[in-house]
Amino acid sequence: MRNNETSEIDRFRLFIATQVGWLAVSVPIVASFGMASIESVFVLAFVGFLSGSLLFEPAESNRRWWRLSVWISRGGFVVLGYWVFQRAQELGI
Repeated sequence: MRNNETSEIDRFRLFIATQVGWLAVSVPIVASFGMASIESVFVLAFVGFLSGSLLFEPAESNRRWWRLSVWISRGGFVVLGYWVFQRAQELGI
């Protein structure tokens, strides 16, 4: 049982390291093109978060950090939906 907990902690650390690495690479690239707005950084972070969530999903979905990440992704979809709605209104769609 202890070995399983250790591997889950390692998996969580790898998940966080992947997210930080993704943002450390993608944000400067987007900024170099002059497109670094709060919306574009959020979309980059959210896409990285969802990709990392798919890659590092635990075998048992009962882990506390995994339940928290599910709620974070739901909140991210709400924010993303709001921004898409606002943008559609600006464009007159």
